[in-house]
Amino acid sequence: MTDGLNDYLDSKGYKSVMDLVGKAVPTLQKWETLDLHYKRIASIDYDKCIGCNLCYIACEDGAHQAIALVNPNGHGLGPGRVPGKPIPEIKEHECVGCNLCSLVCPVDNCITMLSVPNGDAKMSWSDYQEKMARGEMKPIPPHP
Repeated sequence: MTDGLNDYLDSKGYKSVMDLVGKAVPTLQKWETLDLHYKRIASIDYDKCIGCNLCYIACEDGAHQAIALVNPNGHGLGPGRVPGKPIPEIKEHECVGCNLCSLVCPVDNCITMLSVPNGDAKMSWSDYQEKMARGEMKPIPPHP
């Protein structure tokens, strides 16, 4: 583990772990200011996918059941994939962008997270509460 950390620090030009302290602070914000309409989903690059299906297992067992195993017809045959063996496919309407699938994927950049525009203007929780108080909005229904 120490060697891995040292390799990471070297690759980023850091001399010690203390060089990392505070790096994330400028990106922090109160949760009330986050965009309620922001959506990210996973995307699979089938030219890189080896068909190990670890993403499916991780999503099915530990996340949102947003990946299905489907017939590979039409996706070509990625490196090392077995002909006819089912491959993972993102159920875009179920995916919440948690990133678990990409974390377990053994192939670099095979699964990436994409921002999905939905046409709605940015709205924070604070904005939502204000509109609710003025009667301009109905309550957000719970996720099924």
